Amino acid sequence: MEKFLKRLKGVMSPRSVSGVAITALIIAVVVALNATVYALTSTFGLYLYSPQRDDLTISTHTDELFAEAISRERRVEVIFCLDEDSLEMHPTGAYVLDTARQFERRY
Repeated sequence: MEKFLKRLKGVMSPRSVSGVAITALIIAVVVALNATVYALTSTFGLYLYSPQRDDLTISTHTDELFAEAISRERRVEVIFCLDEDSLEMHPTGAYVLDTARQFERRY
């Protein structure tokens, strides 16, 4: 371990590497890490935030909105841009689809 630290100190000495080069290297590593994380989240749908079950449920305010729509003889439609299988595979989409099914059963 001592040999490694001596070599590292030798390489990182002010004579061989400037502060600008170290800063540029750190920025490049952060940008590469950010691009990797973005690519993973875009490709595989990996998101750190997942909503709680209570975030997407029918509340009393929802009842009021639907009662107003029913009293005006209006029809409420929920249209999804994805098919049900795709929605069920995505965590947030599954919650929204479940909530839409609750609406359908209730109203």
